[in-house]
Parts: sequence; structure tokens; C-alpha cells
Amino acid sequence: MRAANHDIPVRWGDQDAFGHVNNSVIARYVEDARVHFLADAGMDMRPGVPHGPILADLHLAFRHPLFFPDTVHVATRAAHLGTTSVTLEHTLLNDAGTLIASATDIIVYYDYTAARKEPIPDGIRQRLAVE
Repeated sequence: MRAANHDIPVRWGDQDAFGHVNNSVIARYVEDARVHFLADAGMDMRPGVPHGPILADLHLAFRHPLFFPDTVHVATRAAHLGTTSVTLEHTLLNDAGTLIASATDIIVYYDYTAARKEPIPDGIRQRLAVE
């Protein structure tokens, strides 16, 4: 299955009162990597499009605190490609190579007009399946 890397610099404002990057920010890092990954695979991510991805499930496991200044290196891969969905796995590392968090999400290809899932188009399926 297809894989990609996405680097995100940690901003000073990403830290919380405990002095480390807040868990909700880690979820946004995963979202940022997911959006880039899916857009690169050909999914139209613009608001108002009639067909596109919708997040159906997200599991996020925190392993180590993250601090400013650092960079989050997010490795994303398509772990399973179904008819209407794709499962993505994300690994988040800091500059030292320490595992910060891991995440798994399920993206469903969705018809927003009819409010129902639909098969992932062949061109997108091919891009998701290429490694």
C-alpha cells in the first residue's frame, strides 16, 4: 500500500499549561498528514464538493511528550483498502526519532449530496494502492 511522509514544525503555541504539546494538537498533526495524503491520492478536499472523504473512525495512542522547538515527522500509509473505505496508519516521531504517538483512522468515500458512502473511484484506488 501507498506511504508518505509529512513534516510539521512544532509552534510555541502548540504547548499547553503543562509545557508539552497538547493532545488535541497531536490530533491536528494527524489530520494535517491525512489531508495531504488523501489530496495527493486524488481526493478533492475542497469544501462543498459533492464527493469526497469523511473521517469515520480515529484511534490515537500517545507515547511520549513533545516540546517546542521540534519537528513532528508523520509517516502515513494506507494499511487496508476496501471498496468504500481506506484505513490509514500514522507514526509520529520527533527529531530524535522517539515515537510520540501512533494513530489509525478509517476514511470513507462519501456522497455528500445523497448522504451515503460510495465506492472509491478507480483512479484514487490505484493511487492509494501504489507504494
